[in-house]
Amino acid sequence: MEVAEGNETQAHGVHSTTYREKLSSGEKLWPWKFGLRVILLIVTIVGIGCLAWAVSHSPQFDDYNFSEDDSWALPWGLITLPCSFIWGVVCIMVLLIRTRPIHPGSAVGVDLVLWLALIVTTLFAAVSASSISGFGTGGYIQDVEPDGGEYYQAPNGTWVYNATSSYYDSYYGSSSNTTQRECDPDFSSCAAQDAYVNQLWHLMSRLVGVEWTAVACQAIAVLLHFALFVWACCDTHARNSRRTRKDAEAIAEKIIRDLKEKGELVPAVPMQQARENPIMTAPGGAQMQEHYQPGPS
Repeated sequence: MEVAEGNETQAHGVHSTTYREKLSSGEKLWPWKFGLRVILLIVTIVGIGCLAWAVSHSPQFDDYNFSEDDSWALPWGLITLPCSFIWGVVCIMVLLIRTRPIHPGSAVGVDLVLWLALIVTTLFAAVSASSISGFGTGGYIQDVEPDGGEYYQAPNGTWVYNATSSYYDSYYGSSSNTTQRECDPDFSSCAAQDAYVNQLWHLMSRLVGVEWTAVACQAIAVLLHFALFVWACCDTHARNSRRTRKDAEAIAEKIIRDLKEKGELVPAVPMQQARENPIMTAPGGAQMQEHYQPGPS
């Protein structure tokens, strides 16, 4: 009975390592890195959703005015943001499954590529949002029609096509009476195109806001990846320093062990023993003993 109680007390006295302690043993600052990765996942999800929505609702004119076209610059973020999301998931899964963070050298390389790539796609998205903001400014939409016509905003807020174009007439030397309307081939009829232009106008304020939100998400992702990149560089430096120190200690121990085996290294003796029986090491490992004569006190 007493033996059983003793075993039970001993079992309670043994400290079992918790999951959180295992994580802390692998990386003391893992909660901060984990938090940054989680924030990055949220930001990338929001950014991907905004970009996907904006791309699906962007203007669909083949000959659209280049200064107000976002189709060439907007979709690139749909490459970098998903890559960022996948990398964040990999880092979090490695931390949770292996109870230690991913190798800092891998984080240095991947986070470096991602924050540099996101800088480019962020600038593209900013150009896209800025250019699309000019849609319909000044009360007219220019260069929508192949024939050079323009849409003008009526007093009731509706956009109405006007085949008269001063730029078209002055450039080609034609009269406004001879200007014939040619609708965009992407639409089944001119009425369908007119309806699309008005629908796009009502959607424009939301489209601009969504695109600027995507820009903000990519900018935040750049900052987070840069912070994680710098952190990984510091971890890599510390890891290499520890490895170098361990290698140096191992080499030093081997040298000392070899010297002891050859008899070329005499272990240190206490001071009192050295006073009573001093020992000198002669060349070749031979030891000589001298009689110690204390001097006058």
